[in-house]
Amino acid sequence: MPADRFARLAQSVEELPGDIRAELEFHLDEEHRVCVSGLLRFPARLVCQRCLGELRRDIECGLNLALVRKEEQMADLPSSYDGVVVAREPVSLAELLEDDLILAIPTVPQHEPGECAAHADVLNAAGPEEQGARVHPFAELRKLKDRAKDS
Repeated sequence: MPADRFARLAQSVEELPGDIRAELEFHLDEEHRVCVSGLLRFPARLVCQRCLGELRRDIECGLNLALVRKEEQMADLPSSYDGVVVAREPVSLAELLEDDLILAIPTVPQHEPGECAAHADVLNAAGPEEQGARVHPFAELRKLKDRAKDS
């Protein structure tokens, strides 16, 4: 599906460089509810929240939707389904899938530890132990305490 049909998804990422791939199965369950299940995949350009650099990810999510006509019918759905109220016909497939695609985007996108420039800087920085000086955070407090005893 063309990425330009997903306006809200496009606003949630830096760029959608490719199309949305969907493998969907439409069926009726044992209660004769209209269901949609499958797998969605899309490439996205995000911003790494560690280094603020470009981060390219292929994002995928599974879905198992049950389409209902009224809000009240949502309470009767098994927990394995995500309910979607479809009040009008026809329903745009992009509208039906867009919420799931947005929810699949990482909340805090980050490079893998070995790939992130910010993470490499932290790992490569010499700590106090490596510099030969050991940090004693309460040393000054001990000096004050010892001085108080001597007085």
